[in-house]
Amino acid sequence: MTATDYYEDALEFAALNVAEATGRTIATRMVNWVEMPRDLGRFDVVLASDVLYEHRYAGLVANAIATTLVRGGEAIVADPGRIALREFLDECETLGLAHEGDPRPFVDGEIRQTVTLWKLRWKTA
Repeated sequence: MTATDYYEDALEFAALNVAEATGRTIATRMVNWVEMPRDLGRFDVVLASDVLYEHRYAGLVANAIATTLVRGGEAIVADPGRIALREFLDECETLGLAHEGDPRPFVDGEIRQTVTLWKLRWKTA
């Protein structure tokens, strides 16, 4: 497992959460979607959460998934309905990634919203 982010604090937070929850250490790496590192690797599962809050991220996130997801793998993007969602799904289609939404209600005190888990896989011929 490798956690990536553009912000060092987010990586530290992720590593601490995993350590607290599992007692294990994970690899972390600073990654800028604009300049995806060629040596990051490909993964069976790629996860992203609440990353589509700017229009410019639609293509960047879609490309990051296409760059790191193995054939036969699955990416899951959790999204509460951010502004770049439609553009992201369109870009995924263009790159050859099929998508399926799985909406989940989320309630926390006064907060009531739906978070959709977008499951992405490479299209088959």
